[in-house]
Amino acid sequence: MTAFDAGWSILKIDSGYWDEIYAPLYEQLGGRGMGTTSHSIPALDFLPTDVAMQMLEHYQRPHMERHNESLSESLAETPGDHGFNTEQLKDLISAHGFRIPEKTLNRSQYVIPNFEFRPYSNQMQQYEGRHRTLALAEMGAPYIPSFGRGSTWDRKQTSAIDVPFEFNPVFGDGGSRYSMASYYGRRGHYSTPPSFIFGQEIVPGMGRLVPMVDGKEATFEQMRTHADYETASGLPAVSHDWMREPQWSVVFDD
Repeated sequence: MTAFDAGWSILKIDSGYWDEIYAPLYEQLGGRGMGTTSHSIPALDFLPTDVAMQMLEHYQRPHMERHNESLSESLAETPGDHGFNTEQLKDLISAHGFRIPEKTLNRSQYVIPNFEFRPYSNQMQQYEGRHRTLALAEMGAPYIPSFGRGSTWDRKQTSAIDVPFEFNPVFGDGGSRYSMASYYGRRGHYSTPPSFIFGQEIVPGMGRLVPMVDGKEATFEQMRTHADYETASGLPAVSHDWMREPQWSVVFDD
């Protein structure tokens, strides 16, 4: 190992380095869970890189076996994520940080690595951003910006992995099909923060994102009640406007 390689291996895992790499993304999205979000601009959240890579490798493996190529070679050579291959993305991220191109900011669900989660079959798989997932992993990122989209798929699928965490109970059966739990869970209409999907802090020290209604954390009843309908206990209703532009807050568990 050269002196440069040794120095880089130390730098890669330094949290300050990754704060710098992801600084442009914080700026573009208004901070973690604080900016204006929508179905196409997700609340900024993160997923452990090893989980993301487990999904990616599992998803790509059958294709790679058919063509007798490695995952890295295939994605590095194939343009993706708006025309950049993996090697080009590594150069761009190293030089300029993880930045969503301005022309695609309103379509950031196709740039930020994301996955499909399936509460019924207890699985998840890579959905978009495969080149950026691999680029960040090869750079040594301990965690990657990410979000998920729900699915009503109720059978096990070979391209998906079993989830490494328990799903947030709010995504279980019950509640209105037009509720927050449905739109951010089973129906998959909106981008959803991983730490909310699993209802826990999944990147150590980063806390978890929770939905806020009238300045308070939304209750299970509010999440499962038909949007714009008053809850049985008289709590403020979650509106369709909220679901189109939700508010989130970071909570740290004791």
